[in-house]
Amino acid sequence: FVSPPQVSLSSPKEDQMVVGSTVLVFGSTDSDAKITVNNQPVIVDPDGKFSVNIPVSADTKEVTVIATDRSGKTTTISRRIQTEQQL
Repeated sequence: FVSPPQVSLSSPKEDQMVVGSTVLVFGSTDSDAKITVNNQPVIVDPDGKFSVNIPVSADTKEVTVIATDRSGKTTTISRRIQTEQQL
């Protein structure tokens, strides 16, 4: 049996307050996994680390990270965020 990829999400934290128009999403996964953050593909380095700034708006309430391995198994982590737009 092949287990789904491991994912560790360092940022954002649950219910993190995000000020501005982007949020930094970073963490690690299996080096052969593919990562998407809110449906945007993200590059995974050879050590399995990934990092991306994604755009957020006042309507953005959640960040969803999906790791997919070569056999198609997935691991999903969702974090609620609070957004505060700068004027």
